[in-house]
Amino acid sequence: MNLSKREVLRRMASVKLGNEAEVVVPVERLEEDGITLGGYGHGNGIAVPHYGLQAHGGWVAGYDSSLNTYRGVSTDRPMRGVEFSSAPVQGEAGIASILGFYDYLRTLDTEVNFSCGNHIHVGIESLTEGFTREQTINYIMKVAKLASCYHIALYASTGSKRRYDCSYASLISDYQKQRAITNAKNGQLPRIGRTTYLNTEAYSRHSTLEFRVFAGTTNTLKMANSLWMCLALCETALHLRAPRWTGNYMNPQDGRKALDAFYTMMGDTARQYAPIEERLRPMRKTARRMADKFTAGFTPPELSEPIEGTLPVTSA
Repeated sequence: MNLSKREVLRRMASVKLGNEAEVVVPVERLEEDGITLGGYGHGNGIAVPHYGLQAHGGWVAGYDSSLNTYRGVSTDRPMRGVEFSSAPVQGEAGIASILGFYDYLRTLDTEVNFSCGNHIHVGIESLTEGFTREQTINYIMKVAKLASCYHIALYASTGSKRRYDCSYASLISDYQKQRAITNAKNGQLPRIGRTTYLNTEAYSRHSTLEFRVFAGTTNTLKMANSLWMCLALCETALHLRAPRWTGNYMNPQDGRKALDAFYTMMGDTARQYAPIEERLRPMRKTARRMADKFTAGFTPPELSEPIEGTLPVTSA
């Protein structure tokens, strides 16, 4: 379906978002703020008093046993692994509510470590309004291809080498790509993988696409950049005809180059949201710093001196 620029912007204005933030919080701060942990997942969590179901889109807190509470934290205080999940929020106001929650997280002395992830859900019902099933499948495939093309940029923005190696946000294999292509040809929803950096199977359960690539954070600027990257991919897929699975920078050593290429490609895409536009310059500066950190993690240090026990190299 060919959509005008005006129609694309109209659909993006009402896009629904959701967020799952995995963090580690001191037990005493949870008690002081009256936060009671429910079960895992948004449907089992208990409303956060200051950001409950009636305010800021609604957030609930649940216990997450997969989070490590003793490694990579800066305090000896007892810590608890928590997954904070938002209710679906919409458009510009929804973005503002999500970013506001990250300001609140820092007041809880919240920390993140290697075990924490951050998942962003983008609801595509408003984006695919009036689409046939075939057109919806084609749209999901285009988002998947764009995410694959720029997956190094997505990983690099996290600053986390561990996230790239993580099984909860794994790379999409050639087999999974081919399976998705076969699904689409047969009129089925593309099944890529539930724990890959893009989870297309979330569409069957929530009518969303889940971006699992991002590392846990309490940094509002990093979160703003992550939201923008997801929205930019989804908006671009509405008007791009035939994206490819692969791009120019597909190796982690090219993390900074991949991120800069993403910014160049997307240009002004998804910048119509005030909470993102007003943070644009500092959030990109933060993301580039993270990309440099990510790239350095895959760059072997140069050996300026011979390793002990080996002979120095001499010219013939």
